[in-house]
Amino acid sequence: MKFPLTRTQVLDNLPMFLGAALGLAAVWWWGQPADVLPVVLGVIAGGLVDQDHRLTGRLVNVLFTLLAFALSSLAVQWSLGLSGSVFTLVMTALTFGFTVLGAAGARYRTIAFGALAVATYTSLTHHAGADWWRNSALILAGTLGYSLMALLVHAVFPSRGAQQQLALAFAALARYADLKARFFDPDLSAQHGDVQLQFTMQNGAVVEHFNACRRALYYRLTRGSPRERTGELTRMYFAAQDIHERLSAAHFDYAAFHRRWQHTDIPFRVERMLEAQAQFCRDVAAFLLHGTSLHGPAVRLNRDEARLRQSWTWFAARDPERFSALPRVLQNLEAINLQLVQLGAHFPDRPPLQADMTEIVPTDQESFRAALTTLRQNLGVHSAVFRHAVRLAVVVAVSGVTVQVFRLELGYWILLTALFVCQPSYTATRSRANQRVVGTLLGMVVGSVIPLVFPSYAARLAVILLTTTLFFAFRSVRYSFSTAFITIEALTALSLTGFDVYQALPTRLLDTLAGAALAWLAVSLLWPDWKWLSVEKSAAQAIKEVANYLKIIHVQLGQGRTDDAPYRLARRRAYEGAAQLGGVVNEITASASHYGAQVPQGQRLLALTYGLLGYVSALGAARTSKDQAGLPGLPPALLDVTGQLADFMLGLPDLPEHQFRADQQNLAGRLESMRPPEGSALPETIVWQQLNMILDLLGHFHGALRQSKERATERFMPLV
Repeated sequence: MKFPLTRTQVLDNLPMFLGAALGLAAVWWWGQPADVLPVVLGVIAGGLVDQDHRLTGRLVNVLFTLLAFALSSLAVQWSLGLSGSVFTLVMTALTFGFTVLGAAGARYRTIAFGALAVATYTSLTHHAGADWWRNSALILAGTLGYSLMALLVHAVFPSRGAQQQLALAFAALARYADLKARFFDPDLSAQHGDVQLQFTMQNGAVVEHFNACRRALYYRLTRGSPRERTGELTRMYFAAQDIHERLSAAHFDYAAFHRRWQHTDIPFRVERMLEAQAQFCRDVAAFLLHGTSLHGPAVRLNRDEARLRQSWTWFAARDPERFSALPRVLQNLEAINLQLVQLGAHFPDRPPLQADMTEIVPTDQESFRAALTTLRQNLGVHSAVFRHAVRLAVVVAVSGVTVQVFRLELGYWILLTALFVCQPSYTATRSRANQRVVGTLLGMVVGSVIPLVFPSYAARLAVILLTTTLFFAFRSVRYSFSTAFITIEALTALSLTGFDVYQALPTRLLDTLAGAALAWLAVSLLWPDWKWLSVEKSAAQAIKEVANYLKIIHVQLGQGRTDDAPYRLARRRAYEGAAQLGGVVNEITASASHYGAQVPQGQRLLALTYGLLGYVSALGAARTSKDQAGLPGLPPALLDVTGQLADFMLGLPDLPEHQFRADQQNLAGRLESMRPPEGSALPETIVWQQLNMILDLLGHFHGALRQSKERATERFMPLV
């Protein structure tokens, strides 16, 4: 969903516009056109490291940012004053150090990336005859200007970051519900494999937005009781998590569902209900951003729910046994409706959130000790961060040597391009390289006419202000456009210094091509993904997280439902594990020529993992409140089997075939002895049926995992 410009993109880019305007106004006032480029690059660097936080957290971030930027810029300035060789050594060391530092957490990773960008910017704006401190001071002044404007915007809109992230989460959840609805479309019953793949990939987008939303709320809930607005956003965030769990829940095989009810209107009614829920999620996103009403969507939900239940009642009265399994789906859909309707309702007497309901477990542990521990764990080629750090360091070294050997004027554009294009994955690097080249060409075409169309000093400053803001606006949306705008900005800034822009155009293009090629060679030759990405390892880790999710559900099936921090953490890790597996499968699918048979095997493991997660999620949705002391009438023996199945799933990746079959048959025998009467609506029937489906699917998962491991062994078997 694309939201209007007024409440999202304008506020997102307002600090960049104000910071750049402040910096350019200062340059205009002191009459030094040569200072435009370092000041604007400093503003851009400040924007690149801007992180949503409460006010005190933002102040701490600004302090650490300025210290890191000063260290980085002054080190480069000092080394350039000695020789190009010293610069290459210093820049290589900074690249490796800052990249490895990123393993410590999101805050460290963001500031480290910005410091590395500042080091590169310093090399681009270095003047041999200027004071040693001037270039660095101008870059830091630009960064400080942006930071002050960001603090100002935050002071006026303190909850904007959390509110916007929550809106994006609901928009992603809407797409998730739309895809869930397609499972019930009778015309798509033969395409469930394609729908399942899209559904699993969208889970990754939902998880990503949930993580961003959780970070924004965590920073605002860390100290003391939450403010009223933050508390309400936290309620909505927890409701979104519950809706995600219920949308993920699978109560039966969808092919069997269509065979059984294809000549009724039940599939159509369920699909319509899910589409209405998807639209309500989009309306919640609009409500968060623009304050629109949620009354109309609530009316539609209630109407569709009543018609679905009416249809089921009519069919169930004529064929009770055939429609005995449908109430579970209806109850799940009605629970989602209740959550959605309550989001738009105002309860003035609603009690404040309890302490355990405001506890949000962060993604990263931000203490210095935790950061050191994480860094130690990533010092080795087993770590993707370490491998990428070495790869980037090699790229920097080769770029520096190339500039020195061939004595290239403006040659450090090669370094800048290579650093920004080279990504941890092959697919992302290839995509960035293509977009960088296209964007540079587009920027050169437009930038070459700027001096002709805008000959005055003031007009060119206005162009720089506009292109800097547009660069920031497009940096995460369309990288090619972002590159085009920064190219226009750089060429315009160079024209203010008297530099011949037309002479620089061929050099700029060649440097971009060289930097992009160098980045592509680095990810192709230095620890390429197809030698390190392991579908079987990711699948094994994902199934262990699903097992831990089942273990905590097992406890609550007996003791009663409580959505406390431990439960939400286990659920989150299960969905994150599945999303990470989806990311791996997406990566190998995008580069299928390098992976061969791994692609269909990975897609098979991904589908099975999500099938298991769906069955387990249905058990999570079936939990009842503590007041009911668990599911009424649930036999202790069935609870015991649930715990045993969780333990069995936890150790499954390491079980040999004969041991797996023996344990599976033992659990199947125990479940068979507890089979409820046919057509029974007892609560134990729900648990029994879900456990049976989980156990059956585990057999397919273990076989697919074993086959993938065998092929991996063959792939990496040394030649003798």
